[in-house]
Amino acid sequence: MSRDDGNSSPLEDDVEAEEELENEDGPEAEGSLPPEVLRTLSIKRDPSLEKITFGDGCSWPKECANSSINEIGGVFLNGINSIISKYEACKRNRRASTIPPLSILQQSSIEGQMELDPRDSEVLNEVEMELMYIEALYTIKYKIGATSDEHLSVTQDLLDYVRQAFDFSPENHERLLLKVNEEKPPVVVLEVTVVEAKGLEAKDATGFSDPYCMLGIVPGSSGGAAHGRKDSGPKESTVGGGDPSTPKGRTASQRKKTALDQIPVKFIKTTSVKIQTLDPVWNEKFRFDLEDINCDRLHLDIWDHDDDYSVLEYTKKLNEVKGFKGLGRYFKQIAQSARTNSDESVDDFLGSLDLKLNDLPSTGLDQWFDLRNRSSRSRTEGQLHLKLNLATREDRGLSEEDILFETRQHRDLLSVFVNYEFNKARALGDTWSGVLPKAATTILHQHAIQGDMTETQHAFCCWMAYSHQFRKKFFSWEILGKCLDDLDEKWSKAALFKEEEEALALSFERFINHCLKVASKQSEQLTVGSKMATEKLEAALSCLDKLYSTKIFERCCPFMATLKQQLISIIKKFAEDRYKRLQARRRSGPLDEESSGKELANLLDKVNSNLYTARDTLTPIYMSATEVDYFSAWYKETHRLLSKDILNDLNVPLASSDDLVADGDVDFNEEMESAKLVLRLYLAVRQFYSFEKNLSQSDRTKLDRVSYHGVFSSHLERWLSIIDRILIARVKYAVELDKIEEVYKIDKGGVKQSSSAIDVAFSISQVAGFWRNLRWCEKESAERFLYGFLKVISDCGVTYADMMFDKLKAAGYYDDEGQFDVTEQVCIILNDIEQVRRALQPLTDWLQLDKYIGDGASPAAADGSKSRLHQRMETADSLMTAKIKQVTDRVSDKMRPDLKKQIFRLCWAPEKAQSHEAIDVLMNYLDSNLLTLNTNLLRANFDKILDSIWIEVLEEFQEISSKPDEDFQKAKWISQRLVESLKILYDFFHVDGKGLSQSMINCSLYQEVKVGLELNNATVEELMEIYLEEKFKEQANVSGSAFGTLSVRVYFRPETRKLTVEVLKAQDLIPLDTNGFSDPFVVIDLWPRHHFPEEHQRQTNVVKKTLNPTFNETFEFQLSDDQLKCRAGCVVFTVMDHDYLSSNDFAGEAYTALNTICGISRQKIPGRSALTPVKLPLMHWKGQKEPDLKISKIVAVLSTKDVSKTDLDFVKQRARLNDDAV
Repeated sequence: MSRDDGNSSPLEDDVEAEEELENEDGPEAEGSLPPEVLRTLSIKRDPSLEKITFGDGCSWPKECANSSINEIGGVFLNGINSIISKYEACKRNRRASTIPPLSILQQSSIEGQMELDPRDSEVLNEVEMELMYIEALYTIKYKIGATSDEHLSVTQDLLDYVRQAFDFSPENHERLLLKVNEEKPPVVVLEVTVVEAKGLEAKDATGFSDPYCMLGIVPGSSGGAAHGRKDSGPKESTVGGGDPSTPKGRTASQRKKTALDQIPVKFIKTTSVKIQTLDPVWNEKFRFDLEDINCDRLHLDIWDHDDDYSVLEYTKKLNEVKGFKGLGRYFKQIAQSARTNSDESVDDFLGSLDLKLNDLPSTGLDQWFDLRNRSSRSRTEGQLHLKLNLATREDRGLSEEDILFETRQHRDLLSVFVNYEFNKARALGDTWSGVLPKAATTILHQHAIQGDMTETQHAFCCWMAYSHQFRKKFFSWEILGKCLDDLDEKWSKAALFKEEEEALALSFERFINHCLKVASKQSEQLTVGSKMATEKLEAALSCLDKLYSTKIFERCCPFMATLKQQLISIIKKFAEDRYKRLQARRRSGPLDEESSGKELANLLDKVNSNLYTARDTLTPIYMSATEVDYFSAWYKETHRLLSKDILNDLNVPLASSDDLVADGDVDFNEEMESAKLVLRLYLAVRQFYSFEKNLSQSDRTKLDRVSYHGVFSSHLERWLSIIDRILIARVKYAVELDKIEEVYKIDKGGVKQSSSAIDVAFSISQVAGFWRNLRWCEKESAERFLYGFLKVISDCGVTYADMMFDKLKAAGYYDDEGQFDVTEQVCIILNDIEQVRRALQPLTDWLQLDKYIGDGASPAAADGSKSRLHQRMETADSLMTAKIKQVTDRVSDKMRPDLKKQIFRLCWAPEKAQSHEAIDVLMNYLDSNLLTLNTNLLRANFDKILDSIWIEVLEEFQEISSKPDEDFQKAKWISQRLVESLKILYDFFHVDGKGLSQSMINCSLYQEVKVGLELNNATVEELMEIYLEEKFKEQANVSGSAFGTLSVRVYFRPETRKLTVEVLKAQDLIPLDTNGFSDPFVVIDLWPRHHFPEEHQRQTNVVKKTLNPTFNETFEFQLSDDQLKCRAGCVVFTVMDHDYLSSNDFAGEAYTALNTICGISRQKIPGRSALTPVKLPLMHWKGQKEPDLKISKIVAVLSTKDVSKTDLDFVKQRARLNDDAV
């Protein structure tokens, strides 16, 4: 069949299609199979076919069988489902309402669109650029220190790079280079940090020393000032590293000023004394001006201090010497003088170092040195840890008051290099990695060490330069992240000046504003799925998050709002602006104007589109980078704005369902036009408020609740009335147009149904899909509407079943005249009703009834509502099942006369005939009829007919076996044949699970017939044994002691072959006399009697007027081995009430099986007193709710048997008791 997309079922995606299976065994193979196998084909069915319902394997059909059916209300039903389907499809493919071209995400466009802070537009003017260029040339000309592998050593390469970076002409370059040559060269300064020593020699009696260091510069042989410059004066240093509150990174001018306040040690410096240690730690820094770095040496001695006065005194005298000339001999003079003083105290020598400075790297040196002897006679031990760094001190006429002068110079120089490298990469079409070449890093390194900048100050300049250029150039975010990490790490080791921190705070503020603008712009213009835009937004947010998490940011910006607060504020502002822009595009007016309604729908669609983008695209990015819930902030702001307007905009006058005239015509085209707009509005409004489930519980409770369902309720009531009329009209028309459709094939035949079942099931699926996709979520009205939908759908199914049943009656199926035949029409009608019934079955689960009930209702009310909804569908199911049962029962009823005849023939076939031969006629009859039914019926219907026929067979067997015909009772072979035939029929109807199920075939009637036949076929002795075994089971299942208990002690002594029975007492017997008591006694007997013919019953004495008698009487029985091993052998205790004027009354009975008695298994019997008495519960017929079926049957059968007088008395007593119980 061709498929029309407009007619497709909305349930198609919810049903799993299954393959259609075919049975490979064809009828042509029957001749090669034995009869017993062939017969199973009439019942056997592949269980995999059980799941198949319709031809395509789905629970609901995907299209109508008769396309003309869809013309009845198709405009309406197909239309509303089409609107929902299209809306749901749009939801899965949402894009932001403003989709910019991809070009806006490119780098150049981003740069043009971002508005820069006016303060970021500051650039160096021509004069400032020349001064900056001169600074770079001066730095290159007066490089200090040995060049490492990571830097360039060729001066000309550095000069060429600077000229290219500054874009200066060769003429300007030469002009400015002459100016540099005219300036004074800098004074080279050596920074020495004495860190620690280890493993020094012990000089004191305590096994320790009191070490200190004495160090200074030993001039080289060349003499004179470096670069022809005279010394600018003595330089002072701070012993112990200076005031810890003063930042380590200071300008040259500051160092000059603060040094004047320290101890005036000019040439030779001393560390502090560390008392009683061989591993002293100093961490003290000293600075020395160098005359000539190529010749000067650093000399250091370590001494064990014995007199503090001698060291300071001689050091001060030494510092009165002007200049470095002859400094070497004064180290020796101090050493000799310190050894002999007025108190004859001596400072012991611990080691020395003498280091050349000409090969000291520009990057500094951090190293452990082995201490050396001063002479061959002295002995030294240990190592010393020093840090050596070079710097310069300049006098170029520049301001010494500007603390930020050197760092600002360094930042500007770095900015020039960053700008140059970025533009060069972009000109080549490449992306700049952020890495500067060796030439740039060499110049910057020299500028930093010549300016005596700390690592923290250099990291500060990097951040300032890169972040400033980034706001204009927009290169990789990773570069900024590395700068930020480096700054935070370096700052934790050394502080910045207050002015530097203030500059840094301003830089942070500008950068944050820039990042927030980038995030806002990218969020607004982000295309779902655009990897470039997503990566840029993630990078911006991650960089912001990293900045806010640094310690230096907390230090510089302690009062700035948190990142979360700033982002949420921007998100809300963005949401408000977007909503107001959308609202401004709408024309105001009542909703009954079509244009206004469409504009409202467009507004809602765009709002929802923005929410989808916020939830699915932006929120994961914001949450991952900053843990800010973008969607929640956006939705709450939009909810606040939209909720104020939506109720006024949706206030529409609508026609109610009462306007539909019962017998009038419905213009479905007109209804559809009205429904399109209303449905679109409902779906958009519902979708907006459904976003609330993505909020946290606390956020949801803070929202203003808006009830919008009331506006649409009257529409839904009207549509429900129309749907009801459509379904009934479709059912009638589908039955009129019936044609046969094949569902799936078995062998060469096929199970068939008519087209009406497909058409009705498809119509049901359309209505069910409409309700499910509508997702009505107002609890107050949901139950009412859901019940209405279920009623419409279930009434449709019941109406269809009634019409098909009437169709069968009209065809003469229920006429009593004429021969009965199983026709194809009967099978098809049964299949049709079953198919529609199956279409209704999944609705209770598929429509999720429980989710509409329960919230806000009491448990009792919720259970009542659920029961009401389920009852609606269960009623329809039971009505349709009853119709099917009427048809299937009619089949078995019509087969009953023939079954009766065939079973009679089975019984009275010749005695010499085997059971499988005698039953052959019955089996052929069943096989011929069931094969037709199995071929043409769905499995569910076939099982119903099979069950009905099985019950008919069982009833016939029961009727025959219970006949009082003496000839029948005496013909034992008939009973045996019926037992064997029942087993054959059981296997035939069950077919190893391929026919009737175990629960269906093992019904109570089968159990009753089976027991009756087995008992009829048993001897009297066997019946007695079976009876006793059933009593054992009954006693084992007794709970409590409603009729009292009897305490006995029973044991067997193998050596004497005697069974001893001690009747001890009874308790809580039932009163059987008018005085409220009884006169009890106990009868003891061995059963079954045919095994104990010589042993007579015994009895205790009568105990008067008591319900708790004590007997304490002993009885013995002589038993043989055969008697001990006999089947069902037992001791029977019967408690009776003694009466003088009438027969004794039965008070209860108990049984003790011989195989449970102590001593029967030849085990050793302990002393009599050691045997624990057994308390047996007494049984009574009055204690049974209903007589045991098997016991009652045994008693009844025994009544028809030839039995002995003893057995007859026993049976009569049980029969009378049984009658009394009944």
